[in-house]
Amino acid sequence: MKHVCNTLGHSERRACVVLGQSRSSQRYQSRPVDQDAQLTHRLHEFVLAQPRRGYRLAWGTLRDEGWRVNVK
Repeated sequence: MKHVCNTLGHSERRACVVLGQSRSSQRYQSRPVDQDAQLTHRLHEFVLAQPRRGYRLAWGTLRDEGWRVNVK
């Protein structure tokens, strides 16, 4: 969109207003899913190694390893 706007001499904001499109959707970039797959794999490894441990210990261990996880 920026390329088209720059060649026609209009701003991104004006082009989005004319098209009726929000600028946040124009700048959207999808996130790769790989991180969730790696986290799930690591969690399965943890459960296989220590099957009697709870989710709180798994959560704490993953956070100590540097993963960005929440309690859920």
